[in-house]
Amino acid sequence: MLIANIKKNFNYTGDKFAKLERALVLAQNTLNSKAFADAVLGFGPFHFTIKPCWKIWKRSYEAPHHTNEQVLAKVLAGKQSSGADTLMDLQVRLLPGSGGRVVGETSDGIIGTYEGDFNGRTDERLAAHISHEYTHTIGFKHTKGLCDDKRDCYSVPYAVGNLVELLLTGKLEYANCPYEASFRSP
Repeated sequence: MLIANIKKNFNYTGDKFAKLERALVLAQNTLNSKAFADAVLGFGPFHFTIKPCWKIWKRSYEAPHHTNEQVLAKVLAGKQSSGADTLMDLQVRLLPGSGGRVVGETSDGIIGTYEGDFNGRTDERLAAHISHEYTHTIGFKHTKGLCDDKRDCYSVPYAVGNLVELLLTGKLEYANCPYEASFRSP
């Protein structure tokens, strides 16, 4: 079983830490669910190429491809084992301000969430955000081009976060992904 484990906490205290813990339990339970496994195994295709932005880059970046089974296995493998369980081993930081269209970021393995966005999100949507950022800590990247402001619904981070959000709430708050309308939460 995948266990959400806070390895290092920067700036979460009191009620904010309690909210973070509630969201982590939701993320953990959802990522371990049969419904999530079925959603990942039936999803596709995942995108692994970062599209070029000719103003900034001159070429595409091709990330390692994974099958749906490999994506699920990598998500559930966590960052380390602890007996029969695997640990997400998260480093979390509450960042000042609001990220505008960006809820948070992962840098050097630390999942940052902007305080304004943290305060405005439900536990369920925070669980989806953390699930998205967790995939960055295990090596998955966005696949949208830097000149493309539309979120790439088929990259592993967005897909995993969106699937968690769909399973927990039945709809997506921001993304308008093609699979949202056809998704049926079991």
